[in-house]
Amino acid sequence: MTASMQKMRRLPGFYFETQTSLREDILPRMDVALFIGFAASGPIGVPVVLESAEQFNHIFGKNLPLVWDHESGKMLNALLPPTVRAFFRNGGKRCWVIRLAREKAKESMPLNRACRNYFPLAGFASVQKQKKGSLRITPAFAKARSKGTWSDDLLLGTAVSSSSASFKNLFNSPEHKILQLETDVKSPIKIGETLRLDYDEGLSLFLTVDALQELSSNIEIISKRWIWLQKFPQKKTKGNVSVRIWNRQVHLSSQDFSQSALTFHRAILSTEFESVTSLPVITSPPLNNPTDSAGKVKLIFEKIKPSELPEIGSFMLTRFDKKWLCLQTEKIKSVVIADKKQFEVICNAVYCRKEISEPHSSPQVQRLSFELWLKQDTKTLLKLKDLAFNSGHERFWGNLPTDEGLFNSKQTGTANQAGNIISANFPLAGNNNQDSFFFPVFALAFPENYLSRVGLQGTKLEREGLAEFNEELFLDSELKNTGLNNLLNDAEFIRFISSTPRSLNGIHAALASESVITQTDNSQNNPIYTDISLNEAAIIAVPDALHRGWFKNPDKSAMSISLPAPEIPITPETGKFDNCNRKIIKSPTDLKIKSNISGGSFTLIWTNNETSGSPPNPNDEKLFFVLEESANKDFRSAVQIYSGKKNEFKISNRTQGEFYFRVKAVIGNISSSWSNGLKIIMPATENWAAISKADYSSDILLAVQRNLLRMCNARGDIFAVLGLPEHYEKDDVLLYAKTLKAQKGEVAATFGVEPFNFDELKALSYGAIYHSWLLTKEEGFDEIQTISACGFAAGVMAQRSIKRGAWVAPANEILVGVLGLTQDYSREDLLDFQADAINPLRNEPVGFMVLSSETLSRDFELSSINVRRLLSLLRRLAMKHGTEYVFETNSERFRRQVQQGFASLLDLMFTRGAFAGKTPSTSYQVVVSDALNHPRSVDQGRLIVELKVAPSQPLKFVTVRLAQTGGKSEVSEIA
Repeated sequence: MTASMQKMRRLPGFYFETQTSLREDILPRMDVALFIGFAASGPIGVPVVLESAEQFNHIFGKNLPLVWDHESGKMLNALLPPTVRAFFRNGGKRCWVIRLAREKAKESMPLNRACRNYFPLAGFASVQKQKKGSLRITPAFAKARSKGTWSDDLLLGTAVSSSSASFKNLFNSPEHKILQLETDVKSPIKIGETLRLDYDEGLSLFLTVDALQELSSNIEIISKRWIWLQKFPQKKTKGNVSVRIWNRQVHLSSQDFSQSALTFHRAILSTEFESVTSLPVITSPPLNNPTDSAGKVKLIFEKIKPSELPEIGSFMLTRFDKKWLCLQTEKIKSVVIADKKQFEVICNAVYCRKEISEPHSSPQVQRLSFELWLKQDTKTLLKLKDLAFNSGHERFWGNLPTDEGLFNSKQTGTANQAGNIISANFPLAGNNNQDSFFFPVFALAFPENYLSRVGLQGTKLEREGLAEFNEELFLDSELKNTGLNNLLNDAEFIRFISSTPRSLNGIHAALASESVITQTDNSQNNPIYTDISLNEAAIIAVPDALHRGWFKNPDKSAMSISLPAPEIPITPETGKFDNCNRKIIKSPTDLKIKSNISGGSFTLIWTNNETSGSPPNPNDEKLFFVLEESANKDFRSAVQIYSGKKNEFKISNRTQGEFYFRVKAVIGNISSSWSNGLKIIMPATENWAAISKADYSSDILLAVQRNLLRMCNARGDIFAVLGLPEHYEKDDVLLYAKTLKAQKGEVAATFGVEPFNFDELKALSYGAIYHSWLLTKEEGFDEIQTISACGFAAGVMAQRSIKRGAWVAPANEILVGVLGLTQDYSREDLLDFQADAINPLRNEPVGFMVLSSETLSRDFELSSINVRRLLSLLRRLAMKHGTEYVFETNSERFRRQVQQGFASLLDLMFTRGAFAGKTPSTSYQVVVSDALNHPRSVDQGRLIVELKVAPSQPLKFVTVRLAQTGGKSEVSEIA
């Protein structure tokens, strides 16, 4: 046994051990970033704090396709997701994210608003009691956790589970029912459970547990919410009814709506659908009952489009025989009768009634729960089990939270807490209507049918709330034209003093000072943060402001262009003589489209010029054709899509983009030259296109970045990372920087946002421009992406702050995840950029990096990023520790104490290299003299402290001097 192990041995007994608590970081954090932009999912306008790229992907989605760019031949995507991931890859540890989208439509664009998808729960109904005691029955709907089109492809199924309970007795009254059951010790009944009583007469009674009372050996359940179900009788019945197909298209338009349908629909889909018109109503179809099966009806539709037919498994509702008749689609068949096309829809049918003649048999009691099953494709399947139908239960499905409820601190904690008990990660949210009673009309133990979302009007871009790209997406409408001197006061007025206080929107949300409480799962991917503020953000970027914008393209037609055949002679293989008897095969010609392009499908046809019937070899090989498709004009990435004898081929499922085709003839191992090429241009499916580079105007970007710099200056402790559009060349970059830095009167205002006046020029020191764009290849993406430098620059800035301090210049760090640059500038270009305070990205032998750290300021003392961030750090330091001295006696002794406190903090920064002086006295001063704190100031309860510092400057040039003396060489470095 070693001596060290002997020392560790102790006698048995109790021992006390003290543990030193973790020391709080003395200096405020300067590495937290705030990113604002477009995302596929997540709460809109609500700040969310993240500590990993995985968290961002989970909440906001990996990618958001926006519009097609005809010039580059690629889809333009939202820049926020790759920017956040680049931030974390390059050293960032924490960031805040605010998703932007338009939630209220304008009259000029009524469909341009972020929408939430709704999904019918197969066979489930919602019951609401009316004022006169009657019932209103509607289908039950779940909703997507967040707004947007990310959930368009989801399919929802339901499965009901049951367990038996021992029936004792049932007492009735007009107001409630009292059910007595035997007590189940292993699985006690809970408030909010749903019970079903099945009778021999074909009746079922659904009731919810609203109150419990324990008896000696039984349990007494009081229910105020119940409904009877009666199977549709087996008799021939015919009549005219009006059927509402609830899972079809919802029209979100403020024009031409039925008020009665509006009120009816709002009751089930919440007030988000205030502008809902009537759902498609199929009037007067004959309703008859097939004689082969009880409980089923046949709906015969004559004048209806196939797209308006109900989905298999969907829920329909009508009034028949003065009772609610609920229908579920089981089978649809198309028939032709008397030269008229009709659709027969076979449905399961059941009556729902409030009161009914009491059955005489004893019922079987079932305790019900259910499962939600989600599919997005055949490989994806999510399941949420043991859900309760009704409120009061801890697993009530209506408590599934929306993203706004999960992350918004101003919302009541009910949805937050209950949602976490069930699942905070499920893609759908519940309908938390405490007044509704939910029950399964048609119960299945396994989901046979998965139902799609309720259809909404508008293209995907409109339903994302991004169809109109302008400065209003990024700025608070009441603050965008406010000058620097009034910005904070106006922001405080909007948030607290105005007649209708509200939160700030866009980039101005960074002016918020209240704490934000977020509640997420306590796991590695979703840690809990409590009482943290958006004020901790010290870096800000708005990458999606760099888009060129888009417009609705009126040209919806596809286009085909014939390309000349390549003039390439057929030559023998290298190093071999040509066979004199080799047969020359004639190439196909006239490759074209046989018919019009429809729905992304078309047929290609070509002329066969090889008519010789004699085979080229004794194996009697036959002629066949090879058709290739490519995304490039030069066919570098060509893929064979057809090989066969026919001289035509049908192509399907081609969406927006440019496609190139060519064909050749082959006999045996001999082939012809290629035919003419054919270029097919497919328009954007939803007909949105990016603005061309020639038509681009920087007015929106100028308005956003001017406001961003003013906001940073107003806060005084946050720094803006600015980018430029991808297509900007050197002259564009220099012109834009000059325009952004221009004073009022030198250039015009954009969208009412004035250039900086003389008093606002200090705002230029709160931002830096980084250019050019980078090529990256991220996991999960097939193609190489182009991305602005904002995320990389912010990550390097955060990494420097963590490892060395905010006073160290954020440059000379190898960028992680970069494959190349979209622009390669010469040394002369880099010098011009340096002269205009632009930070270009460079390809150095060791990797891609930024070798400059210049703000936009014209003041030499504030021209370095590290100096501005050092001053911002000192501001945070004073705000953090200055509050410790409030309400103290303002005496000479107290002022010396304040001086020593700040001096100790500055001394810590001095030892870490934050200041330029060789000694503390030449590096900083803390002044609390009587000249500042004169008697009048003291009488007013004020204490003035001046912090004077000499910021350290980054080493930018190293001169190496070579000298030869006395036959030997010497090398010395001169800074």
